[in-house]
Amino acid sequence: IDYVIAPKQITDESIEVTLGTWNASQPLDYIASVTDTANGATLIKGDATSGDYYLEAVTNDAGETTGINIIGRGNYAGTRYCTTPQSLASAQITFDLSSYVYLGREWQPAVSVTVGGVVLSEADYTVAYSNNLNAGTATVKVTGQNGYYGETSATFEILQKDVSNEDHLLI
Repeated sequence: IDYVIAPKQITDESIEVTLGTWNASQPLDYIASVTDTANGATLIKGDATSGDYYLEAVTNDAGETTGINIIGRGNYAGTRYCTTPQSLASAQITFDLSSYVYLGREWQPAVSVTVGGVVLSEADYTVAYSNNLNAGTATVKVTGQNGYYGETSATFEILQKDVSNEDHLLI
């Protein structure tokens, strides 16, 4: 009796991909390791002729890496696509209001962050505010996480409070 042992698909749910730190100049280093959790084996990274898998960068028309293909070989077959992190350098930040008035407390307006026409989830970035107490120009800095990297900032104006229309008590 002859048995044929079919290779396991690299897309199988038991294949775990561990991501490293994103570096646009070394995109393939983003895939830190690949593990078959069914047997605990760490797969061996190779090239098209050796190892359990090899990596190929996927680029767009501008030559930017948009993903990485993990291509199985030997005991593993198929291709698994991993999206690479996207830069926030071209992100657009919009605020919940068009203007803010001095109230004696810090303004921390809600922001919406858009990259390439896609509105990001709040889980994809953190925000930090500065100079946001007194009238003048305040800044919000957005820092990427969870598939986004880098940072960008935007400013908003805090207007002076108009006290000319308020009733004043004279003592």
